[in-house]
Amino acid sequence: MDVPGGSTAEFVFLKQATCKTPVGSGSYNQLFQLQLLGNGNYWVIPRNSNKCVQVWNESTADGAGIQQLACYSSLSQQWNTPVVSENPNGSVNLMFRNVLSGKCITANGNGTTLTQQSCDRSNLRQVWRQHLRDAGGGSN
Repeated sequence: MDVPGGSTAEFVFLKQATCKTPVGSGSYNQLFQLQLLGNGNYWVIPRNSNKCVQVWNESTADGAGIQQLACYSSLSQQWNTPVVSENPNGSVNLMFRNVLSGKCITANGNGTTLTQQSCDRSNLRQVWRQHLRDAGGGSN
């Protein structure tokens, strides 16, 4: 998951990109904080912009793009994070399911815009690894 060019602009669509290594090497456009909301859902916040990840135009359709925008109370910015599996180091593989649409963030190939599609735990394009970080956290 990547904010292209480390942009801090509104309405920028997130893309799939090769992970910068080592993880956490200052590539804040690939680090995301999960901020727990009072209702048990999360905001997914790119560390470089401090905006919220949301579904374009509050769409509920398959194929709608995933973008960043200033955080506000919309359900299109709220996510559940069902765990698919745990890794030996304590990190987890999870999905990002949008509260409004019920669909999951899906990678469609390197350099392409992330979209939402119907959730399928067996679809590896919808499974994301949460890397463990020290204070200041993040997930990518």
